Amino acid sequence: MPSHPRHTWARSVAVTVGCALLFGAAPGLTATPAAARPTAAATVVPPTVDVPTDASAGTKAALETAAQELARLEKEAAQTNAEYLTATARLSVARQAAIDAERRAAVAQQVADGASRQLGQFASNAYRDGPMAGAAAVLASDSPTELLHTASMVSMVGDNQAQALRELQQARAVAADAGAQAQQGRDNATDAAADASRLADLAHRQLTRAVELLTQLRAKADKEARAAQERRLAAAQTALASGPSGAPGAATAPGPRPGLPADAGADPGDGAAGSDHLRPRTERAKRLLQEKFGVTDIGGWRPSDSVSDDHPNGKALDVMMSSGGQLPDPTHVDLGWRIARWVQANAAALAVTYVIWQARIWSVERSAEGWRDYTTNFPYGGSVNPTTLHLDHVHISFA
Repeated sequence: MPSHPRHTWARSVAVTVGCALLFGAAPGLTATPAAARPTAAATVVPPTVDVPTDASAGTKAALETAAQELARLEKEAAQTNAEYLTATARLSVARQAAIDAERRAAVAQQVADGASRQLGQFASNAYRDGPMAGAAAVLASDSPTELLHTASMVSMVGDNQAQALRELQQARAVAADAGAQAQQGRDNATDAAADASRLADLAHRQLTRAVELLTQLRAKADKEARAAQERRLAAAQTALASGPSGAPGAATAPGPRPGLPADAGADPGDGAAGSDHLRPRTERAKRLLQEKFGVTDIGGWRPSDSVSDDHPNGKALDVMMSSGGQLPDPTHVDLGWRIARWVQANAAALAVTYVIWQARIWSVERSAEGWRDYTTNFPYGGSVNPTTLHLDHVHISFA
C-alpha cells in the first residue's frame, strides 16, 4: 500500500532534523550487554558551538541560546519522528484490516444471498403445489413401501428448508459482523491519517526552526567551523524544500565503497550453528561489525520470532543503537546509518538478504527500489513501538 506523499515527506524532514543537526563526528558505540541494558532514556548529545574569540558578550549569549534550543529541538524531532512512524504503521494496519473485513463481508453476503434464493425456491414450490401437497402425496401411496419412501422425502424437504433458514441467519450475522469490522478499520485509518497529518505539520515547523538556528549559528561561526555549518544547513534546507521524497538523506547519499578488511576471510557459508546458535556466516559478520564500528551490543539468536525464521535459524543480527526500547540520540542514528550503508555496500560479500533501520528496509531482491518504507504492510500488526519499527537497532539478515 503506497504511503501518502505528505507522510513520506514528514518522515524525511523529521529524520533530517535528527541527522543534519549533528555537530561533530559520531564516536563509536560501546553498549552494555543485552541483559544489563538500562531503561533510562537515551542521552541527546548537545551540539557544540565554536564561539569567536573576539565575540562580544551578547554574541556569545546568543550563540549559547541558539545551541541550547537546537539541542532541545533535536530531542523533540526524534520523538516526532517516532510518533509519525507509529502513526503510519497503524494507518497501514488499519487499512489492511478494513480491506480484509470488506472481503469477508462480501463473501458472507454471497452466502447469505445463496441461502435466501434457496429459501425463496422452497416458498415458490410450496405456493405452486399448495400447503397440503406433501400430505396428499403420502395419502396417495399405493403400498407401505411407497408410503414410507414418500414420507421420507417430505421429511427431507422440511429438513432442507430448516437448514437453509439456519444458513441464512448465520450468513447474515457473519456479514453484519464483518461489515462492522470493516467500518471500524476505516474509522481507525481515518484517525491514524489525521495523526500522521498533524505530525507532518509539526515536523515542518521543527525543521523550519532548525534552518533558522543553523543560519544563525553559521553567520556567527568562526571561519574554520563555517564549512561544517554550511553542509548541515544545506542538508536541512534541501529536506525542507524537497517536498515529497523517499528515504532520508543518510540512505540516499552515496554510500561507502564495497570492500571487506584483508583479514575478513572467505565466506564460511551456511554451516552448522555454533555454541551461540549463530551460523558461521552470521558469526563472521558480527565479528567484522565489532571490529569496524566498535559496537558490542549485537543480538543474534532467539528461540522464536513472529515475523521470520531468521533469528531462530541463526541467520540474523540486531545491532543495538540504544537500550531499553528508547530512541537513540542523533549521534547513534548517524552511526546506525553508517552501519546499514556499509552492510548494504558489502551485501554480496557478506551474503546479506535484507537490512532494516529507522523504519526503512533494503533488500537484495528489490535493490533497485532503494530503501523502502517499512511501515507499508507493517508485519507486526498492532504491536507498534521503537523496536518493531527498528528505530533502536539495525536488523541484518543473511542467506
